[in-house]
Amino acid sequence: MLVTCAFAAPGTFSAEEAAGASSGYSWAESIDEMLSGREYVEGKDYTVTPDPGRKNVGSYGMHVTLQGSYSGTVTKNFRIKRAANSISRITPSSKTLKYSTLKKKALAFQIKAKDKFGASMTYVMDSKTAAKAKKWITISKAGKVTVRKGTPKNTYTVKVKVTAAGTKNYKAKTVTKSMKITVK
Repeated sequence: MLVTCAFAAPGTFSAEEAAGASSGYSWAESIDEMLSGREYVEGKDYTVTPDPGRKNVGSYGMHVTLQGSYSGTVTKNFRIKRAANSISRITPSSKTLKYSTLKKKALAFQIKAKDKFGASMTYVMDSKTAAKAKKWITISKAGKVTVRKGTPKNTYTVKVKVTAAGTKNYKAKTVTKSMKITVK
């Protein structure tokens, strides 16, 4: 009978992979390898005690304690590394504003980006944004887009550099996304 346990397997894993570790990795080969290739039955021949907190970055151990007709303890160590983040999109990706309103006053709206882990975001207009857009449009670090009063009719492509902050378990990520602002 093969041995299986629902804990993260030994080795190096990202925090994202470790978060899914409770879905059931097989320890059979690792335990057989650790214990000289013999097959043991969990609960009868041994118990498995993993270190707590296995969802955070760090080094952890899995402790196999033999029992019954066997004796001894074997520890298999593994490390969880920081997971990569990704930013999928920015919303809205396009916005249409009325020229008649912009003749009288500036308009502002909020943009938001979506990432894998809900990290805090910062926004900056990318240096590759066309000069005509930079003249009339600004973006705050919090994602507030302001279109200045008097902006002429046109379609402006704005490149936004979005940064998802890193945490103890996830790496920071910066991407550039485009959005179109049309003044009609």
